[in-house]
Amino acid sequence: MDQPVTPFDLQRMFLGEQPLLFYAEILVRTLIIYAYTLVMIRWIGGRGVAQLSMVEFVLVIALGSAVGDAMFYPDVPLLAAMLVITGVIGMNKVLDLLILRSDSAKHMIDGRAVALVHDGRLLPEGMDACD
Repeated sequence: MDQPVTPFDLQRMFLGEQPLLFYAEILVRTLIIYAYTLVMIRWIGGRGVAQLSMVEFVLVIALGSAVGDAMFYPDVPLLAAMLVITGVIGMNKVLDLLILRSDSAKHMIDGRAVALVHDGRLLPEGMDACD
């Protein structure tokens, strides 16, 4: 059975039970995964957050999980995380190609834009379409 947790044990809260050298490994893992992810993100091209499509939003969530786990979980190998990052970004590139080549794929994947406001006035038909 696990040991009972001592509340407000500052050493456990801040340092945990890993050896101190593990924190140096976390730093190295973070630098490697961050640099790799940055290179991959540059490959797919960047947009502002306000311009993210649904596919890109899901990409951000998936990458966040893959990148975060590899940075500080000792049982997640860096190569496995890099494979996941590459796979997620590769799928995003394939979806981007589909969107560029097919209007039906674009509407199925990204959806259709609905105007809600025109010249400072709410558009009731746009509001109804969002229900």
